Amino acid sequence: EFEYYISRWAQKGLAAYPILYLAFHGKRSEVTIGDQRLAENRVSVAELGEMLEGRCHGRMIYFAACDTLDLHGNAINAFLRKTGAVAVCGYRRDVDWLDATAFELVVMSAMQIHSMTRQGAAAMRRRIDLRAGELLGQHDVLGRRQQREQVEELEDEPDVVAAQQRERRVVE
Repeated sequence: EFEYYISRWAQKGLAAYPILYLAFHGKRSEVTIGDQRLAENRVSVAELGEMLEGRCHGRMIYFAACDTLDLHGNAINAFLRKTGAVAVCGYRRDVDWLDATAFELVVMSAMQIHSMTRQGAAAMRRRIDLRAGELLGQHDVLGRRQQREQVEELEDEPDVVAAQQRERRVVE
């Protein structure tokens, strides 16, 4: 079934959908489709390269799977040459699924803005690096803002307690 859908995506009639997003569990150099215990459910990057040989011009492949691209650069370049893909994205280590989701939104946004060319891929990389840096900067600002709000709440606590005590006296 996996091969069928990969083959369908690679058809010229679907060139308007240039991003192959593979969200699976993964290990070094492979994705696992379904039950991770079964060897037949594993598809290596090299096997995927065989399935897509010469069929990915103007397209990008995103391995949203832990460790899948924990490969030597030569192996990744061989995959790109074999498939004709403009770029490949993915993870070289285990990643937290929620952090990966946030990161992938940034990546997908960049992929939608730029052309599916080498120059477009380079622009995507710059945009992703910039946006990720901005998000980290916002996190720092939010962290400081949250700390400041916590301090202000602590300073306000005696006033709140005093106001509550006054209200109780009025009611009694």
